[in-house]
Amino acid sequence: MNEKSGFFVNNKGLGQYNRISFNNFNDNEIGFFRDGIQLNNSLFGIFDPELISINEIEKIEVVSNTSSFIYGVNSYGKAINIITKDKFEPKPFSQLRYSQDRSGSLFADVSFTIPFSNKFNFLIRANNHSGDGLYTNSDFSAWRANGRMSWFPSAKWNFKLDFDYSKISRGLNNGLVFLGRDLSSQSVIDSLRDPKASVVDPTGREENRNYNASLSAYSRIFGNNSLATAQLYYTHYYRSFGGKDFPFTPLASSFHVDDKYNTQRLGLNLTFNKRFVFSDNQSVEFTLLNNYYNDNYDINLQTDSLNRNTSEYNIGIGFLSGKIDYYLNKILLSAMAKEEKNLSNSTEPNFSYGGEGKLKLINRNNFNLGIFAGANHVVFRFNDNFDPDIIYDKLYYNNYEAGIDFKLENITSLVAFNSSNFYSSVKFNLITGVSKFTLKSENNFKVNSFSGSLPFFSKNDISYSDKLFKNKLDLKIGVNLKFISNFQYYSIYYPETLWDRFYGYGSFTNLYEISKPSNNKFIADLYIGARIGHANVNFTLANIFNSFYYDTFMFPADDRGGLGNVISRFTIVWDFIN
Repeated sequence: MNEKSGFFVNNKGLGQYNRISFNNFNDNEIGFFRDGIQLNNSLFGIFDPELISINEIEKIEVVSNTSSFIYGVNSYGKAINIITKDKFEPKPFSQLRYSQDRSGSLFADVSFTIPFSNKFNFLIRANNHSGDGLYTNSDFSAWRANGRMSWFPSAKWNFKLDFDYSKISRGLNNGLVFLGRDLSSQSVIDSLRDPKASVVDPTGREENRNYNASLSAYSRIFGNNSLATAQLYYTHYYRSFGGKDFPFTPLASSFHVDDKYNTQRLGLNLTFNKRFVFSDNQSVEFTLLNNYYNDNYDINLQTDSLNRNTSEYNIGIGFLSGKIDYYLNKILLSAMAKEEKNLSNSTEPNFSYGGEGKLKLINRNNFNLGIFAGANHVVFRFNDNFDPDIIYDKLYYNNYEAGIDFKLENITSLVAFNSSNFYSSVKFNLITGVSKFTLKSENNFKVNSFSGSLPFFSKNDISYSDKLFKNKLDLKIGVNLKFISNFQYYSIYYPETLWDRFYGYGSFTNLYEISKPSNNKFIADLYIGARIGHANVNFTLANIFNSFYYDTFMFPADDRGGLGNVISRFTIVWDFIN
């Protein structure tokens, strides 16, 4: 996601909680889904990237800014749906992926697809991702296993049974100790590059286990232009924190996350999509979503200065949302709405709505020009999961976006403006190619003074592709270029008892805007990829200019330069049974 305009990944190191933000929305305000099932942690709302192996991913759907809110319960800022590989293989098929990276990082993934008949298919996958870490207490290990049974009884019915398991162990060192140090000094930079540099927390660790199971049914009983979907799923997350004692606070009564806690979610997703075609140039498409979430978790309550009790909470949330798309010649008009209610208390439901449109002004063989615009009004309440009995007033934000896109022969470009209560930006994207060379450029400019985001982030990729040796070798060579401007930091303090114990927020404490440890930086990676027979091989030469910068208030974001680290990544993917 860090290659897409508007997105920014706060890199804490391989295997850590590398949080994804979009236009100043944090990951607890972004809905992350796997095949339509929400992945956000039900207590904190965050997303752990280590829950999914890169080899599971077929593609990533990024919903428009305007219509994202109709999906899930954390999708105020954006909705991202990760589509996993689900190809029906008529013959047994297996794939092995092996990758290594800096700081002792190793990744291995193996998958098997077994067709028991032309209507029944079974997929199983297991993988491990681990690393020693560059600094003290930054090692990690993630074991994952998942499987899918697919049954196709007829052309109109499809059933899938999925299960996922992950066991993740990681050190939470909360970053390097750098506050008050002059990061323009080369001696200070060298001391922070030292793997023995002091960290905030040299002992804090977490162990967590995730269990997920889902049963999905897909049907076209209402016609070929329709799809009805029902998904029943269960998620169980267990987390243990160790290596650090947490003293009682001086407050008479306060909430904590216990050092061992469970969160469970039982969910039901109902979706119906139907398209009515009136002519070759006119149609209407309806999408209805009805989702229910039942969350169960425990919270530790400090009742006085000496005692703590663990309380179990149960929260139910439901919503009904819909979208209408009207197509007429060169025009697309969409309207959407959502009503969401907390089923555990008597609060009024939250009603949100929006609309967007696209118009093709010119549509010729060698030149296309279009415009688009959208706006929404999203209403929500702050849900305090540490004290769910508190009912907060409604909050809202308005989001606006507009832009143009055009295509001229081998040039495709987009210019868009986005504005909300929290953020305003302009993005410019460009794709062009000459012969066997391709340029992809995505740029995001911040146009207001809201802190905590990048004023300018430019992401560019220049590549050369060719087929050699009588088309037996598919070769791609490219360079990935990024320019990152100065940060403007938050001045926020997060209580250690609430946040550090879950995903290491200590690095965000007691920061001041004058502390900006990141300067304008230019980052360059060189990569080489080749397809030879049944094998894909990739090399990455990272940070070849040896740039030093921060992006999380914690670590050098991509300090992979130098002779020992420049060859940072090697990957091979081998299809060995087909």
